[in-house]
Amino acid sequence: MDQPTGELLVRWTVRLAVACYVVRLLHDVRRPATSMPRWLLGVWTAGCGLMMVHVLLAFGVYHHWSHAEAYASTARQTAELTGFDWGGGIYFNYVFVVFWLVDAVLNWLVPQRVTSSRYRLVLHIVFAFMMFNATFVFGPIVWKLVVPLVVVVALSRSYKSVPVGRG
Repeated sequence: MDQPTGELLVRWTVRLAVACYVVRLLHDVRRPATSMPRWLLGVWTAGCGLMMVHVLLAFGVYHHWSHAEAYASTARQTAELTGFDWGGGIYFNYVFVVFWLVDAVLNWLVPQRVTSSRYRLVLHIVFAFMMFNATFVFGPIVWKLVVPLVVVVALSRSYKSVPVGRG
């Protein structure tokens, strides 16, 4: 695969994965106490698959299948943005993909489960954190302004009153 095609695929797989997440976020905002309907579970699982493909493509296209190169690249980009030369952020990406995968699998295995409002809040905080950071490192200026605002507004509207007791 040539470099421009690979770069395009890297960008579009993550954009589509984010779109799948936004669909889930909108569902959870509108119906915070319900389990996922099958159509949404399909979208959620597709998003997870797209994110895994994105990571694999990024490793192949940008890092030549080298974790050391990916770590160094992450450190360089983190230093450019924050002045802190650290590549450990790549491990957050690994954990994020595993978290999404486990959530999708659990929703398939136990489709009637209704996760607590606390769990959904944690899920959306994790996703917001990852998307916020990815947007500021890789995204165009419009995304840097719009994406964090949309996620924060959606989270604040849907989880204003997460119960302190059982949730």
